[in-house]
Amino acid sequence: MQEVYLKALGTGVYDKQKITVKRGIPVRLHFSAEQNSGCGKFFMIPKYGVQLVSRNGEEQTAVFTPNEAGVFEYSCSMRMFVGKLEVVA
Repeated sequence: MQEVYLKALGTGVYDKQKITVKRGIPVRLHFSAEQNSGCGKFFMIPKYGVQLVSRNGEEQTAVFTPNEAGVFEYSCSMRMFVGKLEVVA
């Protein structure tokens, strides 16, 4: 299991702009958001059907298996917070 931690900051960005994971190995994504992060409380990776909401700063998790190599976007629901998920072979 690949463990990934990501936080939406009140400054309007994620604490990691790029996350790299290995293809074919399940990922447990731990997501949280600072209380003043606005739309950053909503997190999604459309490619893998991940949708999480961090209310009051609590951590939310999602498990998915990246099945193809490439670079995929993750963002908030309004695409104001944006980052890249790189899946490597």
